[in-house]
Amino acid sequence: MLRRLLYVLVLAAGLRADPIDNLIAFTRLLGYVRYFHPSDQAAAADWEKFAIEAVPVVETARTPAELAEALENRFRPVAPSVRVYRTGQRPSWAAPAPKPHVIAWRHFGVGGGEGPPSIYSSRRVSSLGTSAQGFGNVMQSIDATPLRGKRVRFRAAVRAEGQAQLWLRVDRKGRAMGFFDNMQDRPIRSAEWEEYAIEGPVAEDAESIYFGMMLIGEGKAWLDAVELSPAVVNPDFEAGLGGWLVAGDGYTAVPTRDRPRRGRQSVELRSVKPLLPDPAQPYEADLGAGVSALVPLALYSDVAPLAPSPSRPVAPSLLSRPARLAAVALAWNVFQHFYPYFDVVGTNWPSALRRALQSASTDPDELAFLATLRRLVAELQDGHGNVFHPSEPAPFVPSIVWSWIENQLVVTVGGSGLQRGDIVGQVNRRPAAAALAERELYISGATPQWKRYHAVRVLLAGPQDSELTVEVAGRGSVTLRRTVPLNEMREPRPDKVAELRPGITYVDLDRVNDQEFNAALPRLEASKGIVFDLRGYPRVTPATIAHLLDQAVTCAQWHIPVVLYPDRRNMTFNFSNWPVQPKAPRLRGKVAFLTDGRAISYAETYLGIIEHYKLAAIVGEPTAGTNGNVNPFTLPGGYRVSWTGMKVLKHDGSAHHGVGIQPTVRVSRTVRGVREGRDEVLEAAIKLVE
Repeated sequence: MLRRLLYVLVLAAGLRADPIDNLIAFTRLLGYVRYFHPSDQAAAADWEKFAIEAVPVVETARTPAELAEALENRFRPVAPSVRVYRTGQRPSWAAPAPKPHVIAWRHFGVGGGEGPPSIYSSRRVSSLGTSAQGFGNVMQSIDATPLRGKRVRFRAAVRAEGQAQLWLRVDRKGRAMGFFDNMQDRPIRSAEWEEYAIEGPVAEDAESIYFGMMLIGEGKAWLDAVELSPAVVNPDFEAGLGGWLVAGDGYTAVPTRDRPRRGRQSVELRSVKPLLPDPAQPYEADLGAGVSALVPLALYSDVAPLAPSPSRPVAPSLLSRPARLAAVALAWNVFQHFYPYFDVVGTNWPSALRRALQSASTDPDELAFLATLRRLVAELQDGHGNVFHPSEPAPFVPSIVWSWIENQLVVTVGGSGLQRGDIVGQVNRRPAAAALAERELYISGATPQWKRYHAVRVLLAGPQDSELTVEVAGRGSVTLRRTVPLNEMREPRPDKVAELRPGITYVDLDRVNDQEFNAALPRLEASKGIVFDLRGYPRVTPATIAHLLDQAVTCAQWHIPVVLYPDRRNMTFNFSNWPVQPKAPRLRGKVAFLTDGRAISYAETYLGIIEHYKLAAIVGEPTAGTNGNVNPFTLPGGYRVSWTGMKVLKHDGSAHHGVGIQPTVRVSRTVRGVREGRDEVLEAAIKLVE
């Protein structure tokens, strides 16, 4: 306490800088050097250890001059050419002598995350080569079921400046490889259009057939006039790249009208020579706290860069104060440079950093720091955003379910002395609406409905056998004990596959798997009406959609950020999407999908296709408004952070984030409906498909 009082008095007298301002300056420089300064030392650095050790040194700097000296001394071992100085006193900068290679970082999203093999990557590239690694690919896939036991023939026109190869692969059950041919023994090098074909058997247990064109190493190749039975999405590229997936770091594909083989367009796949920053023009950044920095974003070198060291797993441990502050700095920089939605969420991200550092500096334990990190991630307004830690107790709830209906907290599954339809006015002596709003400060979400859905769950949950007190209209105060695991309490629904009325079949995509869905296909084919429940997260592949199609369709637009500069400057995007092919039997009955604010990510991929191609009615309320592959990472202390690493747009290029999928028939629950035991959304869908 005395130390804190002395600090406040000294700070008020103007004798030293604010440690939080110093930490903000350090945080900014940490991101610039870690992700954009391409020295060998920076690429191999243990950044967690570096940040933790730097915090106490940076905090104690009393003036901008001391802070500049402390920062430059700390970063010199990993970034010898970085200069830190008092703002307004820019040092002279001597351009380095040119060498054969210009080296810089190129981020495809951002690499170094955790989990299964990722679509995201970060690596240093050279101006002498392309940023290409191995080969690029433009590809597509179809369902193999109609071709089982038959032969498949893939035919296409190709011309190349370099080496191209068509390829065809049959995947069997369990992803075992069946037939495969990639023309390795007969590569394509002709600059003139010629037609090539691959033919092979389709195994009796085949599930998928993949095909496309590869470009090996540097160069260009063109593809057109694709033929493969039973169907190819956009075979002549008249619809651009719709339906085709472009893969390969360092490659790009673009539709072109230059000498197409058939129709108006072909597609050009080419290796990309990176347009790297200039080594003679360092990045100048005002770090705050009266200091600025010059950070070279590119360096000259005699040799090509080596691959960076693999990321080190961070072992869970008790967190010191420097480790908490370092963790905030490390996390903030990931989002500062790579989060793709700051243009739509309108967050004051610099203010979020200050608030998180202030909170982390005094957090008394691991759970308090978990709340600090969750508050930081909540500022992203990202439905995938969350933070997890092993110290958090498993969540339990009383034997009830409640939901926010007609602006009231309503019990929807009775138990523990409460009845269905009871109105909860207070929770632990706080008005229900205020208690939910407090919880929402720590929940990341792109839409109010996603945040409210989670806040309702979090408000009810707590450690096993803990208690909460509620005030219930007409009943007074009731004490509830949390005895049931959170995920075991849910509102009742019909069986996973059920005939609700004669000829009307219900399928809960939140519970049914592919095997169960396939077993139900004869019933669905005979149904005059089908209701698919997507008030949750689907467990099935897009095969459901395939049975609603007469022709191939594509999913929405995926855009992975391509980043060479800090602070998201000059951020570009790599586009892709994937096709869904028609699959027998075609379901001819009327179809409706149920949805609400719980539906997120994969569920919205499903519904985005339904929405764009108008394949069925969508009944209920808007979805969560968050889609795209997550890119998790771990911080010191074992805190695991989840977030969305790519931008997803609707088919027409409009925003999905914060918008979601809109119902064609909007239906909201009512307190009366809950008390009567009715599923009003399901009832509305049944009327539509009857």
